[in-house]
Amino acid sequence: MENERATDTASRDGRQKRRRARQYGLAGEWLAALSLQLKGYRILERNYRTKLGEIDIIARKGDWWRSSR
Repeated sequence: MENERATDTASRDGRQKRRRARQYGLAGEWLAALSLQLKGYRILERNYRTKLGEIDIIARKGDWWRSSR
């Protein structure tokens, strides 16, 4: 019985750690996007998934659709 309780507590602690890590990650991504925007970048995509993984932020600076002439 005590072993089951210890396992439940360890499982709960693990979930809490993962949840906290995810929250910190999301806050960090938000701050990174804000920082880029303040520097003049435009956020094109967030959490873009590819076959190889995920790109957290895709940003571009300037008028990329305008001709340079």
